Amino acid sequence: MGGVMAMVVFAQVKEAAVLGAAVRVDAHALTPPQWLELAAIAAQSGARIEVARAGKLTAAQRQSLADAAGSLILFDFAG
Repeated sequence: MGGVMAMVVFAQVKEAAVLGAAVRVDAHALTPPQWLELAAIAAQSGARIEVARAGKLTAAQRQSLADAAGSLILFDFAG
């Protein structure tokens, strides 16, 4: 059931980002490939992404997201 719920969450977040809406997502809610896809969508649509609990991502993962989305991605370490 958890995998199905994660897919639903990603589908909703992805749809919002495609439309250019700002989204806030908990770091552990998406897989690394989903994060990269979301960052690429943001780069195309101008959607702003805020990663809650960003400390759960590795430094390399955060850097990859920053490289893909630039200033459109914010990392919130407090939660």
